[in-house]
Amino acid sequence: MAVLAVKTEPKCKICTSPAREEIDLVIERRSNREAGINIQYVLKFMEGCGLPNPVADNVTNHWKKHCLKTNSEGVAKAQEVAAVALSAIAAGKGDPLRVDDVLDRTIAIGMAEIEARLAAGKASGISPDIILRAVQEKTRRAHNETQSDLLAALGGGIAAALGQAAADKTYVKRIAPAEVVDAEAVEVS
Repeated sequence: MAVLAVKTEPKCKICTSPAREEIDLVIERRSNREAGINIQYVLKFMEGCGLPNPVADNVTNHWKKHCLKTNSEGVAKAQEVAAVALSAIAAGKGDPLRVDDVLDRTIAIGMAEIEARLAAGKASGISPDIILRAVQEKTRRAHNETQSDLLAALGGGIAAALGQAAADKTYVKRIAPAEVVDAEAVEVS
């Protein structure tokens, strides 16, 4: 079995611990009901890793919300997929400072690392929530670029139409000013 870090919550003391991987493995051993690994053992282990004031709720919430217990079937396939993805990224072309390229690489590396670490029985350093944030950012950027392109095209069309109207005098019709009439209102009974 292996533990996959499916979320990294900044408020979770286990998620933010440098020893998260080791703690996750001990919590997994507890979930497998391994002899001698009870909640007190896990809490002492967490204290030994430098976590301040660990309590059973920390363990329960972290395990339920931030971890996924998986099996190790297809380990060779996952390693192969990760190796192919990482080599494709390494051979990739493009400006490394372009935001879209950085987001593409973050997504690809994150997915490849998840597969490789899972295949090796370890938790991933890049969690799926970080990958999802990268996907959301990329989608938002694409939407904003499309919106900007549409507004630029609309503005260009309006400017062209107004320019044509100004150049062609048939579109410009002079309207004579209205005649001003002085009058008093009379009430009709």
